[in-house]
Amino acid sequence: ALSASELVAQIKRLIPACVKKDTADIPDLDYVEGVRPAFELTAKLWSKGDGLYTTLREYFNNREDYKSKLEAFDRAVDLKPFAIRDKETAAGLFGKNMLISASRVENFYKCAFSYFCKYGLKAEPRRVAELDPMQKGTILHYVLQHLLEKYPGKQITTLTKEQRLAEIKAIMDAYAQEKMGGMQEKAKRFEYLYNRLAAILAEVVNRLVKELENSSFEPVNFELEIDIDGDIPLYEIMLENGGVLKIKGSVDRVDVMIKDGKSFVRVVDYKSSGKKFVLSETLEGLNMQMLIYLFAIWHNGEALYGDVVPAGVLYMPANAPAANLGRNASLEEIEAEKTKNSRMSGMLLNSMDVVIGMEKDGEGIFIPAKLKNDALEGSLITIDEMAKLKTRVDGMIGKMAQSLHRGEIPAYPAATDLRYPACVYCDYGAVCGRDSSTPLRLITKLSHEDALSIIDGEGGALDEVDR
Repeated sequence: ALSASELVAQIKRLIPACVKKDTADIPDLDYVEGVRPAFELTAKLWSKGDGLYTTLREYFNNREDYKSKLEAFDRAVDLKPFAIRDKETAAGLFGKNMLISASRVENFYKCAFSYFCKYGLKAEPRRVAELDPMQKGTILHYVLQHLLEKYPGKQITTLTKEQRLAEIKAIMDAYAQEKMGGMQEKAKRFEYLYNRLAAILAEVVNRLVKELENSSFEPVNFELEIDIDGDIPLYEIMLENGGVLKIKGSVDRVDVMIKDGKSFVRVVDYKSSGKKFVLSETLEGLNMQMLIYLFAIWHNGEALYGDVVPAGVLYMPANAPAANLGRNASLEEIEAEKTKNSRMSGMLLNSMDVVIGMEKDGEGIFIPAKLKNDALEGSLITIDEMAKLKTRVDGMIGKMAQSLHRGEIPAYPAATDLRYPACVYCDYGAVCGRDSSTPLRLITKLSHEDALSIIDGEGGALDEVDR
């Protein structure tokens, strides 16, 4: 980055007598000789408000072709909320009848302006070709899908650790050949990271095997499509303006337990980021994707699964958990600690059949609930509360559509943890121009019980939910 510009070096070779000037030393008046640089100078001088700024401002005020640019400049300076002023334009951009993915709902509630940039303007950042976290997640999904499809139900539990690792490497080699042009001519570091990922995946599969050995639930679908011609029909929500919002998506994994003629269904999502399910965040529009999938299956899954009972949602850690133990810890102690640190996060139906069905001894080693003193405890929700939560989620999705149709796209990002500022990793920070002083929509983290109390007070019991 500190190297001299090759362009400057070439010019000096071609024109030895040329004089080099630093832009920092050029007088402001020199920029007035061109219209575009003059407008940039107007913006630069805004904070000074001196005579040159006033003169330039008056000049551009009298130019019809710069009127909209000045208005945009004033909105940026005054930090006015972003909005599409023409409601017909807004409705036309997003559509009276909308078809969106489930992940978009959470993106909107994280920041409406970011949503507008990504899905309204369809502005995508350039990405470097590397094995980044997003690519790792794609490989992880690919391997787990193909492995569990090859060994359906609980057949994966019949393989030894060595056999599972060999299968993982074979699937990864096939992925590299199909998606990445093979491993030829790849850098040594790339090869190292790729092989390391195979070892991490082996640990993930080993934990999965332990859990399946102790569970009555079996994986039955992978990358389940919720779509027009998908495995499950689109999830539909009627809007106040007469339109309809349809939601599609792809579910990582669907597990089912058949009991008493009913299909108890749980939705499993693989997470390499360590993301946790927090119910109070769902009440603010976040953490909704998995629940939308579960509600879609509950509402539209009868043809595929029969009489569906929503058993819950789970985030399955897809990384190598640490074991913070002393140097003299045994292998058994290390494995036990790793298993504890890789417990799935989520929310389960408050039912003895469900909890014991997921973990026969009810110890809560793999799932966020357990049996203690003949009673269930943990991250649980009753079927009536689940119905009320569905009503709330549907309402929030409808409000999102209404806001977009009204052109309301403020840069008002949600923040759940001030240690990780909301805008630091945003792809559109250079577009919105906000900084550390930007107001945040602070999300207060409530206990699971307090979040349930809010849901219980909202009405919308099971008999009011259209199944």
